[in-house]
Amino acid sequence: MHTASPVGINPRNHDDMIIPAVNGVSFVVQAAAKHGIKRIVITSSVAAISCRIPEEDDHEYDESSWTDLPAAEHSAYIKSKTLAERAAWDIQKKLVAEG
Repeated sequence: MHTASPVGINPRNHDDMIIPAVNGVSFVVQAAAKHGIKRIVITSSVAAISCRIPEEDDHEYDESSWTDLPAAEHSAYIKSKTLAERAAWDIQKKLVAEG
């Protein structure tokens, strides 16, 4: 799945983009779990990993690579994509722990 984030000009209140993005992915993952779906493939966004503190030229990205939100002022869109994907992973970990 690839859930959308609101797109448009950068709002004054970044939560106007972040909350719908996080809620959207959360609702989809929780609904899938409720209906017995055992596996979801999430198609990420480059925004979730691309805005990082510069790494070495040969840096390899993996599941621990995330946009560094506190490092600089990012757009609401970049924040929304990063936080939505992190929410999906957090929900997955919680569901696995619950059994």
